[in-house]
Amino acid sequence: METGKILYQLLFQNPTVFQGVGQFAKAVHHTGSREDYWKSIFTSETPSAIECKVYSPTLLDAWSDHTFFPLPSIDWFTMESFIEDLQTFPIIKKVD
Repeated sequence: METGKILYQLLFQNPTVFQGVGQFAKAVHHTGSREDYWKSIFTSETPSAIECKVYSPTLLDAWSDHTFFPLPSIDWFTMESFIEDLQTFPIIKKVD
């Protein structure tokens, strides 16, 4: 749960970060490869020895497509004490 709260804070505490993430998501065709956001280091193609890039396959290359059946619908909210956990946010002092 802490990771989700930290990611939430990083995304929403700074309007510049929020807008930048939105622009990136709209502009980049997402394949699941690290090459999507760091082309100078990663490649989804089999790299040659000359390139010196790290291989990062697309999701479809790494995992075959599967049909999933819907999970049974259950109510995860059973105790109000979870609200307190969701309302506390970590303090993030530096954003890189």
